[in-house]
Amino acid sequence: MSDLIGGAVEAGYVARARLARLLQASTPPPDPRAERLAQDGLLVLPGLLPAAEVERIRAANAAWFDLDHRDELVFSPDGKLLREAAAATRAEVERYYFLHVKNYQRKFDLYRVFSELLDPNLRAYYGSRWAARDIYCYRNQPVPAVQGSYAWHRDNYPTGSLKVMTYLTPVRGVEDGPLTVARGSHRGFAPSLGKIGDRFDDAWVKERFELVHALGEPGTVIVFNNNAVHRAWDPSRGCREALNFTVFPAVLPPEPSDVKGRDLGEEAGWLKRYTR
Repeated sequence: MSDLIGGAVEAGYVARARLARLLQASTPPPDPRAERLAQDGLLVLPGLLPAAEVERIRAANAAWFDLDHRDELVFSPDGKLLREAAAATRAEVERYYFLHVKNYQRKFDLYRVFSELLDPNLRAYYGSRWAARDIYCYRNQPVPAVQGSYAWHRDNYPTGSLKVMTYLTPVRGVEDGPLTVARGSHRGFAPSLGKIGDRFDDAWVKERFELVHALGEPGTVIVFNNNAVHRAWDPSRGCREALNFTVFPAVLPPEPSDVKGRDLGEEAGWLKRYTR
């Protein structure tokens, strides 16, 4: 009997070892980009958005950002408050902290474009499908004071969220208004939902973290953990235009009832979601 039990145990060990080898063989090696995003909180993908797509968007934006025809614009005077540009004077709008084009999701099928471009990187990072929402286009210009997104901050979003930013104008130095991330500052952070993320002094951030300026030509895509400490810089030598949206891990496409109206002229229920 003992020989029988011993043989069964040995056979079990052999079977388990074979299964482990099979699982190891079927598990893909770690993706270096996903590893970098997980560790640094930042992944810069130069030239990911094709030049022809950049030009198509820029050409349309040139008309939509026309301050003489402000019905399609929302502006912020301070980086926090949002106002309808049509209800303000031209002089007020010209001092914008940033401009938004309203209902941007309706104007371009950018979910389709970005889903093809980003799918390999996001699937490698999440190990699952993913959902995108809220594509906006920002135009920033020099402002008199550091505030809003120009201050160091965390977004305080749910764990697992990432933001995707795409430069439509050259960002070759701090003067062009790059996104800057404090490397690794997302690690160990637990969001406390329902409030705006904390702001941080410049000295506090520089003492604790290495700063990474995300530079690039038009079409550069930056994927970053928006719970990392980060900021945008005042584009002191002209305007900066960028697309910005958020992604989350997903199993099934979100239900229409999950869609919330925003303060940018959007209505609940229409937002186009693209889930990969």
